[in-house]
Amino acid sequence: MARSSTNGKGEDGTIPSPTAAVVPDVSTHESSPGEGSTNNGDLDILARGAVVGRYLVLERLGAGAMGVVYAAYDPELDRKIALKLLRPQAGNGDTARRRARLVREAKATAKLSHPNVVGIFDVGVHQGQVFLAMEYLGGGTLRQWLDAEKRPWREIVRIFIEVGNGLAAAHAEGLIHRDFKPDNVLVDKQGKPKVVDFGLVRLASASLEASTTDSLDVDTTQEADAGPIPADQRERAALTRTGALAGTPAYMAPEQFLGKAIDERTDQFAFCVALYEALYRKRPFAGETVLGLADSVTSGQIIAATNPEIPASLRRIVVKGLAREPGNRFESIDSLLRALGHDPTVVFRRRATIGIALLVISLAGWAVQRGASRRQRELDRRIGEHVAESERDGANARAAKTLMLELRKRAFQAFDEERRDDGERVWAEARAEAASVDAALERAEQQIGAALTLDKERRTLRDQLGEVIYERALLAEIEFRKPDVRRHLDRISEVDPSGRLRKRWVQPGALTLQTAAPLPIALERYVDDPSGKRRPVVTLKSRTPLLNQIMEPGSYRAALEASNGQQVFYPFVIRRDERLVIHVDLPAVEKIPAGFAYVPAGEFLFGEADDSLRTSFLDTVPIHPARTGSYLIARNEETYERWIAFLESLPPAAQDKRAPFVSTHRDYLRLQRSKGSWWLELRPSMETFTARRDQPITYPGRTVRSQQRWTRMPVGGISVDDIEAFLGWLSHEVPGARLCTDKEWERAARGADDRIFPHGDVLGADDANFDLTYGRRPLGFGPDEVGRYQASTSPFGVEDMAGNLLEITQTGIDGKQFVARGGGYYYDRRSARLTNREPVERNLRYPTFGFRVCADPTFN
Repeated sequence: MARSSTNGKGEDGTIPSPTAAVVPDVSTHESSPGEGSTNNGDLDILARGAVVGRYLVLERLGAGAMGVVYAAYDPELDRKIALKLLRPQAGNGDTARRRARLVREAKATAKLSHPNVVGIFDVGVHQGQVFLAMEYLGGGTLRQWLDAEKRPWREIVRIFIEVGNGLAAAHAEGLIHRDFKPDNVLVDKQGKPKVVDFGLVRLASASLEASTTDSLDVDTTQEADAGPIPADQRERAALTRTGALAGTPAYMAPEQFLGKAIDERTDQFAFCVALYEALYRKRPFAGETVLGLADSVTSGQIIAATNPEIPASLRRIVVKGLAREPGNRFESIDSLLRALGHDPTVVFRRRATIGIALLVISLAGWAVQRGASRRQRELDRRIGEHVAESERDGANARAAKTLMLELRKRAFQAFDEERRDDGERVWAEARAEAASVDAALERAEQQIGAALTLDKERRTLRDQLGEVIYERALLAEIEFRKPDVRRHLDRISEVDPSGRLRKRWVQPGALTLQTAAPLPIALERYVDDPSGKRRPVVTLKSRTPLLNQIMEPGSYRAALEASNGQQVFYPFVIRRDERLVIHVDLPAVEKIPAGFAYVPAGEFLFGEADDSLRTSFLDTVPIHPARTGSYLIARNEETYERWIAFLESLPPAAQDKRAPFVSTHRDYLRLQRSKGSWWLELRPSMETFTARRDQPITYPGRTVRSQQRWTRMPVGGISVDDIEAFLGWLSHEVPGARLCTDKEWERAARGADDRIFPHGDVLGADDANFDLTYGRRPLGFGPDEVGRYQASTSPFGVEDMAGNLLEITQTGIDGKQFVARGGGYYYDRRSARLTNREPVERNLRYPTFGFRVCADPTFN
């Protein structure tokens, strides 16, 4: 357990360490994806083997004005990817703007799902730099493809039509690229082009109202180690550089130079510039400088270029796309592509091909039918292989899950029997088996997903995929991995449009609740409010017995009203399709001492769900179902007021022995009788406070609750021996008074669900007395009166189970071991978790350790 820290580390006081990983043997240098292949003196900023997110860097592929691109390995999905980071030295521009641009690129491209658009897998931040994990293509850029050899014009038109299909898909999503050029088209190893680098993308609706450029200045900043660059060279270099202008000048439309509104026809212009350049090996507009180029573009002065091999009709199509006024261009990229596809030469060849095909079909129809049948059989065979592999993985997962559940059961039994070493050993085996189950299910999901890509219309495949993901959600639920549960349920929604599996997930259960005599009852369901607290909301008012009451899965509390109006609470969790039967035995109301809550016998969750935190800090067991019998528990910790009454019943020598006293180099606490009154001396941090019984303690470091009646504070500075002597004295007032057991304390604090604090999963500064409550000010630390923090009241109506003082409880098979529970005023938020445990020695005293009383109820 750690006191609060202000050393700049995380709340847990640790600094994360990198995880070692093995980089696979993947081929080295490939062509640069997207940003252009120029180095321009860039330095590698990530070494081979560096970790970015979950990705392992292999090598740098290339760099451009806005980003550096690496080949990387994704160990989770066992594949090679392209990893793009914001260029660390990109001139004097606004770093935040460049980072926002890269995020915009990811979000825009991720919306598109088209074979001619590069897929974006992931986006994140690495040491302040945004990164994209995207599809890896090993064929270089479109510019490199064009420069590699002289291409026939028909082949150029063919590949540009495919590129145009990618742009059309973006436009269909309402997105405009704004920086289309050959360097922003990648070609895979099969020769398929894919549009990339949507860093200047804009929503079409926004573009109608916004200017295209922020400035007509171009970023001409040279690299840090370069010498002076002449102005004319800077201008020429700027023609193909993305700078302050929103686009690359050589491919920009007139409206971009003029700062006018843009739309899809702006991308059409850039597309036609690139196509013109590919066909004629020169650009359509002259200009050695940006200003000269801008003058040519905005005046519509297209360079005369001829190539006898290229049909005049094709030139007319391209020139139309280069019209100065957007209204004179094609209505859309689709219209342009249709025109390119209907080039007379192409049409003639297509008609000739169709004629031949019809002749062949007329002579050999039976052969076509036979071939189609053969293709269908091949498709069915491939789908069958994927399905069979998925079923094998699913069967392996089910077998491993059976073993996993058995191991979990054995581990929990060992923990409950206080065989901690045996429990941890078996628990490690159970966790390893659970990882095997999830890995097998993930493989099954991938196989059935691959089958579904071959035939998206097969409902049986979608159903099988949904079932596998449902199994993964169930496993995550068993292991209390809530983010994974949500992720799998979202995925189910994608493949199960009918909602069949979602309905199964929330299948109602049925509750039967009985008492010896009919009593008024209110059923309350716990819901998370926006602050993270769990609030009970009444869903039903009735009388017991309740028989087969249909209820949605969730966390609930039954509030039973006794004959004198006193309430008895019974928290419970009902699971999907569960038939839950509860019998609540109530003691006679007069047998419940004042200031105590009655906890009926029942089941609850004991332990911590975060396995790393529980072993490194909380010293508890894995979360699992447990039971307690019926018991009584004090609503508040024992106070100095009652301890003084106990001391006054003792002879003077015994008073001195049992009076709270701690004196160390750091802590001081003493309760003593002097001058006819009781006095408390307390040094919670830097200053010692002294007050008579009728005087409050005043904390000078507080702006609220600065005065506290110390007699109403929880008593600290006492040992287990002292507590047992006190309980013997108290038994005349509370028959059977004893220390609470470890499990009784946790059930009273938690109720039945998996909450982290008595009132939910978030602990605010004013919910309890811990280090943040008074701003960690040295003269603000110290105990408060009991019952001052109603916000953190537990489901059983018990108070002060987070913060103030830790509470000593008994544990072990013989009850002869002791642990302190909850948190204290000097400790951080983690210590206030209701799963926190701290071993306690019988004879030692701690100023921050107190206790509360439990007792066995009387039923007659």
